[in-house]
Amino acid sequence: MFKLRPQVKRNMVRSMVDSRSVSVNLEEGSSSSIYGKYQYTSNDFKGQDYVTTDNIISGEFMVPLMNSNNESSGWVSWQDLAYPTNESKLSVQESITISFGNNNNTTTYHGSALSVATGGYYDEGTPYKFHVSDGKGSNAVVTITNVGNGVRNMVVSRVSDTYQYTSKDFKGQDYVTTDNIISGEFMVPLMNSNNEPSGWLSWQDLAYPTNESKLSVQESITISFGNNNNATTYHGSALNVATGGYYDEGTPYKFHVSDGKGNNAVVTITNVGNGLRNMVFERVKR
Repeated sequence: MFKLRPQVKRNMVRSMVDSRSVSVNLEEGSSSSIYGKYQYTSNDFKGQDYVTTDNIISGEFMVPLMNSNNESSGWVSWQDLAYPTNESKLSVQESITISFGNNNNTTTYHGSALSVATGGYYDEGTPYKFHVSDGKGSNAVVTITNVGNGVRNMVVSRVSDTYQYTSKDFKGQDYVTTDNIISGEFMVPLMNSNNEPSGWLSWQDLAYPTNESKLSVQESITISFGNNNNATTYHGSALNVATGGYYDEGTPYKFHVSDGKGNNAVVTITNVGNGLRNMVFERVKR
């Protein structure tokens, strides 16, 4: 059976747990004080280590979180299980708990993930993700990355879903221009991150004719998540300024949308080049 020497076990802990740059995407409605960048180091693990037998590898780890000003900001802990094998990569089932603060009943998120890493250590530069929740309706995605040199970063932002469409999806759709008004009606299919059909996205646009290269376009956007009758649909509007009325590459364009049933979101569309557009859908609470 596969066993770990004491130093290897210690290194496994340091690589799996301290080797972590954490990116947390949180839904709106959580305390805004948790947003920002945090750090911890390999030294924070003290003598914490895995316990290894012929049958199971287990570990319990906890380190303090420091903010960008090196002030104490909370705690992160892991409870890990791995099945002993002779493979260089271990599949580790991890439960993670993050507390943003040091007081009783502070805001705490919990979740789990399967992390596969060399010797059980987070491989440098590889992101490891957890879906976590505070148990009160707020969710997050925690992304941990070993950034090297014993320093681990933790970045907090909102949870989001990413979709795509391409310039070819517009077929022959374009603006209609007269001396008095510029108008456009556009519709494209939405694909998810696995390139699977996920719904539809449409715009109704109006712009006032000028001699400027940048047009100020009032846009009404409609997003349907699904392809069946009565699919969940969000709607909203925004003023977007873009060259010729077309989204400038690298510039994010944002819409606040609602499904009319009390659910709200922020939609950010970015032209990322090569004919590809990313649409990030961030659920928010109000």
